[in-house]
Amino acid sequence: MTTTVVILEQAAAYRRGLAPALEAAGLTAAPDRPESGRWVALAPLRSTADCEALERLTADTEAIVVALVQGEDADGLAHALQHGADGVARWDADPEEIARVVVAAVAGFVLAPARAAGALARRGPDWHRERPPLDATELAWLVDLSRGASVVQLAERYGYSERAMFRRLGEVYGRLGASNRAEALVAAQRLGLLDPA
Repeated sequence: MTTTVVILEQAAAYRRGLAPALEAAGLTAAPDRPESGRWVALAPLRSTADCEALERLTADTEAIVVALVQGEDADGLAHALQHGADGVARWDADPEEIARVVVAAVAGFVLAPARAAGALARRGPDWHRERPPLDATELAWLVDLSRGASVVQLAERYGYSERAMFRRLGEVYGRLGASNRAEALVAAQRLGLLDPA
């Protein structure tokens, strides 16, 4: 069974130019989404309105969304992925390259330029930096703080006096190399400690 691809770019010449490459890759270019089953939306991502449209598309559980972005930098890749895109291709890429990105997205993979993926990975935590010794409860405190909890709320939740909670948090901040809550949360984020996984 072939996968239907709806090209949401408004320029008819763009859609006509892309359709043969999609067909050659075993996909079917169509003007509208099928009534049922999985389908691919090729959607431009150039404006705030495009961001909103992309969010609506990614909410459709039957849609596989491939964003068409300007350039191939890490910002464009991250922007599209943050909106829930299943794949990202340059708007001005060769049609065959766009078709490869679509095929990868249908298979459950993100095909990205190596430089953009590398730049995106470098934004994450430093995996070689030693993690401070924090127990599960101390990590939970940091997560709660990052979500806006106050020290008073933490003290009540974990059974400490307010003064004891401040002291315990000060110890955690020190192990993170921080002198206050804001610095500690930045350090914890850089170390990947606030990741729910």
